[in-house]
Amino acid sequence: MRIEFDLPLPKFFRVLYFTSFGFLAASLAVSFWCLFGAGDDWWFIAHNFDFDEKNNLPHVFKSLLLVFCSVAIFLNARAQAAVQGDFLKHWRVLGWIFLALAVDEEVQIHQKTVALCVAQFLHLDENNTPNSKLLWVVPYLFFAACFCLAYVKFWWKLPSRVRATFAVAGIIYVGGAVFVEEIAHKCAIYWGNANVPYLFLTNFSEFMQMIGSILFLQALALFYALRTLPAPLTPASK
Repeated sequence: MRIEFDLPLPKFFRVLYFTSFGFLAASLAVSFWCLFGAGDDWWFIAHNFDFDEKNNLPHVFKSLLLVFCSVAIFLNARAQAAVQGDFLKHWRVLGWIFLALAVDEEVQIHQKTVALCVAQFLHLDENNTPNSKLLWVVPYLFFAACFCLAYVKFWWKLPSRVRATFAVAGIIYVGGAVFVEEIAHKCAIYWGNANVPYLFLTNFSEFMQMIGSILFLQALALFYALRTLPAPLTPASK
């Protein structure tokens, strides 16, 4: 009997995708409702679903996705340790990195502490610097470059489907977290944040991060299945 592996899409992943699309629809709805004249009575609903706000339901969901990724990475590390697999240290370090990203996402270290430290290092006035909120991008991109160099061999040794999915998930996540958010921030500088382009950009920036996290989690689940499920029987072994 031959076992076919594909990207696993059980109910758990369907729920994650539906939740992401639901949050996007809710955020767009409340964003446009507030833009076109909703009163203060809608503030509570808008705050709890707007992607441009922090400490709300979509924000907690994003943090949970990173925690799920961290747990899945540690499970893969444990599976690798059981069979004395390669890159065990890489798996463990990656798990701690994602756990740190989850904490960062929840308390916004990158936009508060890191941005402030970069501003002080460059002798910039944070209050009078238009791009002050995005100063965290500089050290984070440097870290990402170092990470890619350290993990390129690890990534290349992954199964081809897992390797491709890792790459796509990373491109989607970083594209949303850095590049789309940068465009949204430029839009806010020139035209403010009460306009349609800014609302679309901020919503899709957060949505891309959600989708990238879920796709990465699926790749981790696939790798775990490939390493733990019995291998298909060959004619010689029958």
